[in-house]
Amino acid sequence: MTTILSFLVAVGVLIFVHEWGHYRAARSVGVRCERFSIGFGRVLLERRDAQGCRWTLAAIPLGGFVQMNEDHPTEGFLGKPLWARAWVVAAGPLMNLVFAIAALTVLYSGSQQVPAPILAAPALGSPAEVSGLRAGDTIRSIAGRPVDGFQDVQWALTRSGIAGRSDIPITVQRQGAEQSLVLALPASLGSSESLSASVLGLAPAAQGVVLGEIRPGSAAERAGLKPGDLVVRADGQALGGADDLIARVRAKPNAAMLLEGEAGQRWSVTLGSAPEGHGQLGAGVSSKVAMVEIDRSLLSGLWAGVQRTVELSVLSLQAMGAMIEGRLHWTELSGPATIATAAGESAKRGGESFLAFMALISVSIAVLNLLPVPMLDGGHLLYYSIEWIRGKPLSMQAQQLGQKIGLGLIVMLTGLALTSDALRLLGT
Repeated sequence: MTTILSFLVAVGVLIFVHEWGHYRAARSVGVRCERFSIGFGRVLLERRDAQGCRWTLAAIPLGGFVQMNEDHPTEGFLGKPLWARAWVVAAGPLMNLVFAIAALTVLYSGSQQVPAPILAAPALGSPAEVSGLRAGDTIRSIAGRPVDGFQDVQWALTRSGIAGRSDIPITVQRQGAEQSLVLALPASLGSSESLSASVLGLAPAAQGVVLGEIRPGSAAERAGLKPGDLVVRADGQALGGADDLIARVRAKPNAAMLLEGEAGQRWSVTLGSAPEGHGQLGAGVSSKVAMVEIDRSLLSGLWAGVQRTVELSVLSLQAMGAMIEGRLHWTELSGPATIATAAGESAKRGGESFLAFMALISVSIAVLNLLPVPMLDGGHLLYYSIEWIRGKPLSMQAQQLGQKIGLGLIVMLTGLALTSDALRLLGT
């Protein structure tokens, strides 16, 4: 239910934002709007405003539209000058970008606690380990940009990989001195997962392990461990994180283990044994990582929001190019099911995560609609550009041919996205 509700809220808001841009731009140049609809198909709710525009909510919430009068002598869309028509068409995607900037400004303003860019020990043989990165290194810059928190590391990896870079310069601080290294990315992306920091061997340094749910009757319960306990050592050795504790527990079925807490607590645990033969603690575990506080003013937050919106827009275009070139597989496309799942997961993580998700989708909507493909806003802008150059519109036959080509491309793209959704649901 959370997934469905989150999806409907996100899609409804972003469709409204997009169509509101078209509507307000149309009203600003004197175009009469006859219907403003969220969704297609059977009308569920309707009201008419003082100007005679019908505001409707329809049954299929996968789009929307603003129906404008076209032929009225003074208020018709087709009778307006070229600049006015272009402004009305462009205002929808532009409003999506404005929404993204506003959402990201809210997220980036004020104080934030984020994971510090201090590295845990890279896995042996991983790109990070091969490049010379070591446990305790503090990343100061990556791909030429300063790093404030570990989230900047993941963002730089994604941008560099999608852009086709194979080597990323990294500056780290190690034992008080700065060192310059080069991280090699995979030659072929295959999927965005290959750009994950963890896959490349990069992870924030842990300061222990936080226990989650304790299973009744488990070794953890018998030892007196409770949810929220912080464990920093096992058998006298400092823990590198949750994976470290899991590996140690699995290696000692039915054996004793001494766990120690940050404040000197000690728990003597007799581990259980799983049917597969490895040790069991019976507690959920997660790594506690070092955090750093980032404090931005509203103006700095706004600038950060503008920068990230521009970067997301460029990244979307680069990802499309990578798919066309074959560097990124088409199954990376997201259809309604994938977007709905992401909406639900982000909502469960909290309001900030959900707002960040909506900003990302809003940018995607803007970029997609600005592509010069007939049937999309960008296609209309392409026609207007040709009209401006020629001094007269394209012939009706040429426009109709373009519409057919655009419709074919949209149907193909939709089919690929739905197939990608189906493959994800089937786990292939």
